[in-house]
Amino acid sequence: MASKWRGLGQAVAFHYGQKYSRSVEYLEKLASNSFWSNAHLMPLPNLSQPVADLLHDDQPFVMHPAVLNSLAPAMPLRAIFGGNRMV
Repeated sequence: MASKWRGLGQAVAFHYGQKYSRSVEYLEKLASNSFWSNAHLMPLPNLSQPVADLLHDDQPFVMHPAVLNSLAPAMPLRAIFGGNRMV
């Protein structure tokens, strides 16, 4: 993926010039994995629990609204009732 991101960054720089330098810089950082090089990652509590405890947890599983929106995006629904259905 890194080579694809670098290629995309070069294409953006070639076609759009200096105006999109922040985008090119972002893609280069993404390709070189520099976002996570100095990051302090917190431990994930679910990974430290035994699997049996996770399966029998009484608390409801609540997803963040952003996750729900990405899994099931809101779509306008329009129902039309009426008309001749006997064809």
